[in-house]
Amino acid sequence: MSRILIIDDDERLLETLRIGLEARGYIIQTAGSGNIGIQLATQNPPDLILSDVNMRDGDGYAALNAFRNDPKTAAIPFIMMTGQATPVGMRTGMEMGADDYLPKPFSIKAAVAAIGARLKQRETIQQKASESTATLQKNLTLMLPHELRTPLTTIMGVGSLLASSAAELSDSDVASFGEMLVTSANRLHRLIENFLLYARLENLATNPSNLKIPRPEESIDLRATIEKAAQEKARFAERPEDLKLNLTDTCARISGEFLGKIVEELVGNGFKFSEPGTPVELRTKRQNKVFSLQVIDMGRGMVPEETERIGAFMQFQRNIHEQQGTGLGLAIIRRLVNLHAGGFEVTSSTSAGATVTITIPD
Repeated sequence: MSRILIIDDDERLLETLRIGLEARGYIIQTAGSGNIGIQLATQNPPDLILSDVNMRDGDGYAALNAFRNDPKTAAIPFIMMTGQATPVGMRTGMEMGADDYLPKPFSIKAAVAAIGARLKQRETIQQKASESTATLQKNLTLMLPHELRTPLTTIMGVGSLLASSAAELSDSDVASFGEMLVTSANRLHRLIENFLLYARLENLATNPSNLKIPRPEESIDLRATIEKAAQEKARFAERPEDLKLNLTDTCARISGEFLGKIVEELVGNGFKFSEPGTPVELRTKRQNKVFSLQVIDMGRGMVPEETERIGAFMQFQRNIHEQQGTGLGLAIIRRLVNLHAGGFEVTSSTSAGATVTITIPD
């Protein structure tokens, strides 16, 4: 049974709502003021809060602000009741985090419908969060040990061989082993850097008041940054001839560090999931003060269900196709784009490759 906290200084309304909602199976707790409601919700968080706006001892806005700033109550659905449901008041409540409004007077039927809708929404969110957590745990268990062990095993093995048999090795052997060490170290370094960047971006997204994302005051030309990141990935994939650059306008209001990372991950994925001899094309343009970047490959692509589930530590068809990486790349891109109020879209099919489009507004 769902527990509902009702906050209002109108005793008759409190009693009417309590009787009507208890008759429908809800467990009801009441508070005669916003301050009392805050105390009750903090001590024993309910499943939903129904609160009046204007009260003598702590109004609904103050209560809502307190709930949204307390981790224990921040995610609880909050429905405001008011006899003055003006657009300004409704907008204020919504901006502060209210989930719905009930304009007074309202019927028990209307209250039940609003409560049911918000509880259903919360249940759906919790279910998806639970599924995402389970998927994350599975992916970390299967993927992370492999991604850490593989380069470390090479580094330790080659290092041990060099230490014990250096005198017996030719110069070409030493050079070859050195290349193996550098390759494995770079792979491990990129893995660590991606973890650190993802953690930084998640911290930035969840604590926007404490951190600021570095962003130029106006759009700047980033052609050199884009070309360098794309060409380095093409060389790393040993496919420089497959890279096609179509850069019609490269001015964007984003730092070179972040745009370089976006290009690096997108172009790297394009090469990773396509065959040598097929093109990986990068296009840029700028229209109506919005910069857009596309990376198009002719690889194996993804089905719609996979493009919808892109997230941290998520890879697809790993049991069928051998691949390196943690799946953090696209999750990092999505977070970077979100932090710049931009757009992120993946269009793909299993027969025509994938096209990833990002947009960054001024």
